[in-house]
Amino acid sequence: MGAQGADSTLVLLHEPDYVVKLPTKGSLVLSGHSHGREICLPGGIPLYTPKGAKKYQSGWYPGASTPLFVNRGTATLGPARVYCPPEVAILTLYGA
Repeated sequence: MGAQGADSTLVLLHEPDYVVKLPTKGSLVLSGHSHGREICLPGGIPLYTPKGAKKYQSGWYPGASTPLFVNRGTATLGPARVYCPPEVAILTLYGA
């Protein structure tokens, strides 16, 4: 993942849907909160998605208002994760 220009700004944002409300654009936004939808039917069809993570739920969104990566995390909201495995992501960032 590369950033344009001499300066790069990394933004940490708990609820990924609020990326559109950032006062300034960063080079990259890292987010979580959604637990990757946490409870899904087979095939990843969500039964529950928390507020603030309806549009951006899991993975890489290069077309968001600022490039965005949403991590599913390792925690659970209730008794179990169903068809939504936990995730630990290792990102390697490179300058432009």
